[in-house]
Amino acid sequence: MLIGCYVVDRRVYREEGAAAWLTLRFRLTVVGALSCFLGAAGS
Repeated sequence: MLIGCYVVDRRVYREEGAAAWLTLRFRLTVVGALSCFLGAAGS
């Protein structure tokens, strides 16, 4: 779900002129997704 939201945000952010936030958004998505995957693998 986090990755899907990022894909949508890439389109919306560029259209709205907020493309500078995409780097931070990508990093947060990667950390969040990895945390979810590691948590699921550990349980």
